[in-house]
Amino acid sequence: MTSPVPAAAITPVQLATLKARWLPADSADNGWDDAKITDEWTGNYVTTIRAYWYDRVQETAKYLDLQDQSGTLPITQIHRQAKEMLDYWDAYLGKFGASPTPTVSTTFGKIKKRYHVHGGRPSYSYPNQYSPYEQLD
Repeated sequence: MTSPVPAAAITPVQLATLKARWLPADSADNGWDDAKITDEWTGNYVTTIRAYWYDRVQETAKYLDLQDQSGTLPITQIHRQAKEMLDYWDAYLGKFGASPTPTVSTTFGKIKKRYHVHGGRPSYSYPNQYSPYEQLD
């Protein structure tokens, strides 16, 4: 039996990109500092982001048992939002795989003719015929 191939170490450029573009600004406050990101690096951005949100859901699950004394803070909202982000990245992985820039095909509908007169477009034999500006000679 062969052991799994470890992911390549994260480069400083990848670390900076992951923190600036993909992880929330407060990820360091939630325990995902540079050392944690380096340890959790899976070899690509998408699965590392998913790992962050999975960790966040596990961490915020304990909020479900807390009661807000003042009744003003939606404490369970933090867990719900983390769960929604985890679901989003799970769906992303299912649809696009681990590519951070998926290719999406675009199709266009049928283009209709603009002019219905016989002969196609209107004649522009006189420059100011269809222009709001007067012709200067």
